[in-house]
Amino acid sequence: MRNILALALLGFIVSVGSVHAQTSEQLTAQIQALLQQVAQLEQRIQAARTGGTVPVTPTTTSQGSCPTIARNLKPGVSGTDVSALQQFLAKTPALYPEAQITGYFGALTARAVERFQIQQNIVSSGSVETTGFGAVGPATRAALVRVCALGTPVVIPSPPPPTPSVLNCILGTTVLASGETRTLYTSGVVPFGASCLGIPRKCMNGVLSGDPAYSFPTCTANTTPGSCTVDGVTVTHGQSKTFYKQRDVLFGQQCAPFGQTRTCNDGTLSGDPTYRFATCAVTSARSCEVVASSATSTTLTHGAQRSFFSKTIVPYNQSCDDFKLVRVCNDGYVSGDSAYVHPACSVTPGLSCTLDSVKVAHGASKDFYSDRTDTIASCANKKQSRTCTNGVLNGTASYKFSYCAPSNQKACILDGVLVEHTKTGKFYSASEVPFGRTCAQSEEVRTCTNGVLGGSNIYAFATCSARDAAVCTLDGKEVAHGASRAFYSRAVAPVGETCEPYKQIRYCTDGYLSGSGTYQYGDCATQ
Repeated sequence: MRNILALALLGFIVSVGSVHAQTSEQLTAQIQALLQQVAQLEQRIQAARTGGTVPVTPTTTSQGSCPTIARNLKPGVSGTDVSALQQFLAKTPALYPEAQITGYFGALTARAVERFQIQQNIVSSGSVETTGFGAVGPATRAALVRVCALGTPVVIPSPPPPTPSVLNCILGTTVLASGETRTLYTSGVVPFGASCLGIPRKCMNGVLSGDPAYSFPTCTANTTPGSCTVDGVTVTHGQSKTFYKQRDVLFGQQCAPFGQTRTCNDGTLSGDPTYRFATCAVTSARSCEVVASSATSTTLTHGAQRSFFSKTIVPYNQSCDDFKLVRVCNDGYVSGDSAYVHPACSVTPGLSCTLDSVKVAHGASKDFYSDRTDTIASCANKKQSRTCTNGVLNGTASYKFSYCAPSNQKACILDGVLVEHTKTGKFYSASEVPFGRTCAQSEEVRTCTNGVLGGSNIYAFATCSARDAAVCTLDGKEVAHGASRAFYSRAVAPVGETCEPYKQIRYCTDGYLSGSGTYQYGDCATQ
């Protein structure tokens, strides 16, 4: 085979020499190229016989005749010199695979020139305008002459043989190289008291051997047991605490039946999870409200008692005690007959009697006369004691005069009170004085002289009384003068709190309550 190829090579050389008067250097270059091809053919034949791999060597091309280019060429020009350039480039398919001989310098020709410039290390980037990349300038023309006239081969490297792909194994951020064996675990962290379980797994070109459940590259055994936290309370490992099924129980109940002791074991509490409250409290006993009307109600605290009445007013001849009942509050329920709802009762006083401008109080008696003027001795025989009963005087109607005296001893009558001649009586400037004052401060003694009272006429009231201290009323609750009561700044305490922080004791003084006006609620409820 080698002899045959040598004879063919010799014949080629002879024929070339006869046709083209080439230089010895050009012939030598062509011979060297043919010998390289022969060597490659022999290697392929040998590889085919033995089943081996044929090595690939770069292809070397000699350019043949040289183009004549006397000017710079760039995209857009035309001419025979462009055709000669295209013919030269087309002899090397790696440079000009399209091999179009058009005489026009277009985009395909420009790319072929760029490949030639890169191969000859003339320029490798830029543009026609900036670096001359893709245009034939002085440097490119010189390279064409050198490659063609001097026989310098244009070497187009053959692509390297493909490298067999080897895949690694990836587990999250962990990478195992193909062929690597590593111990992997079922978990990265195991609880207190447990052990790390691992098995060796090998990566074989992207595939891990063994159980896929073992996927963690490291494993740490927790040496500190976890604590347990429920309802804001932390219980350490091994410790126990009582938790409750309810946070609040009714008054009269106990929290103990609703509790369970639970033990912490490495972050897990034993027992029933419904026992989830760290504390339990017994709800306070409820107060009682006794309603008499839409405008009047009375509140009793748990365990308190007081008298209630079935009537608010009784006649003068009856007693409020006949309509009274003591009632007791027990956790929101008040004892006794529900008809007894009134906190107070009063007796209607009997009506007074008036005769001859003189007032006689109910139940009181006074002498009246059958004649107004007579001697003192005769007057004594003309009187009758008459008693007033609820506005009605008993006795004989003819005894209608309030006094009897000689004509020069007339009595004085003021505000229904009779003052005999030369007698004195106490009169007042007001029938009622405020709480804290006495009637003596408004009193004057006046003397009657034959029907005329001495002294100042501003003292015109026969009776005087000091007004009782006024009660205090707030949020429908009455507080007697001198008494005190708790009031609250909130009607309902926040969840989980008692009413105690929102309480103030306020004292009543003649209708005025002490303390802050923000404490305005008579009762406070918890949630």
